[in-house]
Amino acid sequence: VLVGNSYTYTTTTTDPEGDNVYYKWDWGDGNQSEWDGPYASGMGVAASYRWSESGVYQVKVMAKDSLSATSSWSQPLNVTVSNRLSCVNTMSTIIEVSGMYSTSFLLKKLSI
Repeated sequence: VLVGNSYTYTTTTTDPEGDNVYYKWDWGDGNQSEWDGPYASGMGVAASYRWSESGVYQVKVMAKDSLSATSSWSQPLNVTVSNRLSCVNTMSTIIEVSGMYSTSFLLKKLSI
């Protein structure tokens, strides 16, 4: 992952009662998103982020339903952000979330 480039993360959550869901992202650099939604249960949702400094960041996502029942944070996805281009042009990783929802998120490189 390159400093200054935008990367998209996708998460999918299935609420046990089929309620609409909201998502909050923790980008690992002290920034968190606001709650985003509502989305239909089971619908994939994307969020983009751009880091301004190199380092290793732990990206996590949390879900809540329309009745404000929340999941725990997902297991972190370690993202290494660098000032120089690496040999890997594309990367994708899926991580499952523990808690009351079945959640995963996918990292996809958008641009170089």
